[in-house]
Amino acid sequence: MTDDSTATPVNEECLKGLLILKEHGLLKIPEESSSIDDLTMCHSWTSAIPTLQFDDQDGHLTLLDIGGKRLYKGFPAPMDVFAHFTRLHTINLAGTDLPLKDIMEILNRLVNQLESVFVGGNGLRVQGGVKLGEWVPLAKRLRKLDVRYNDLEGDGMEGLCIGLQENPSVQLFYAEGNQIGDKGAKAIANLLQQDDSLSSLQSLFLGANQIGSQGAKDFASTLSQNKTLTKLYLEGNNIGLEGANAFSDALEAMNNGTTTGATLQHLFVDNNNIGKEGSKRLAKALNSATAIGESLLE
Repeated sequence: MTDDSTATPVNEECLKGLLILKEHGLLKIPEESSSIDDLTMCHSWTSAIPTLQFDDQDGHLTLLDIGGKRLYKGFPAPMDVFAHFTRLHTINLAGTDLPLKDIMEILNRLVNQLESVFVGGNGLRVQGGVKLGEWVPLAKRLRKLDVRYNDLEGDGMEGLCIGLQENPSVQLFYAEGNQIGDKGAKAIANLLQQDDSLSSLQSLFLGANQIGSQGAKDFASTLSQNKTLTKLYLEGNNIGLEGANAFSDALEAMNNGTTTGATLQHLFVDNNNIGKEGSKRLAKALNSATAIGESLLE
């Protein structure tokens, strides 16, 4: 416990909620802790990032990280505990194995305030993608969505993208390791072809998703149209020479003025069975395109 009498106290309502979480084994809080300095010293067992973060001015909880806590039997605390956290904008439920219904209830209770959501590694599968797709349009403040390693597959990604089409606030989308294939890639590419007033996606993380040449073609076709995407990560897929050539064709068209330039700055396609010649051509196209900053090739 800090001896600094000037330390900002934790908001009273937030402290009540945190003590409830502690009572149910979700947090480890030092005894008699009451300042934000005391509680931000608590760290997640999965990282060095603080489990809790607060507003420096008024002591309201802004970040709650319970990622990695195995909760497959369900959320142990009463759901109305989240009513104590009216400024909470970032929540990490990744790797908790929470049942889908519990995850969705938590997100629904916080829908009007969440800006960053981490629900990766929970085995949400197709149904989870569809349910998140129903929730996303309601989360008007959402900026970052992390659903990596949930086995969403193509159908789940399609369902999620239906929701993303209705929420232009999302800028960062992490979806690695979901086996979405070309079907899921097509759904995301359709997002990128929307008017920038309907989609503001800036960074897409789609590594290890079984995306093939057709998926690469769909993404390549968006390069001259999309005006918001700056980073596209496709490492560890299988776009092959045909997919690489689709990107090269699009970039070369931008270089020679056949099409207008896009905002893409980083394209990562390493470990995609492109081959030596395809890699050389794509590297040349990337280095020549004034809109492309850097890439990783095989």
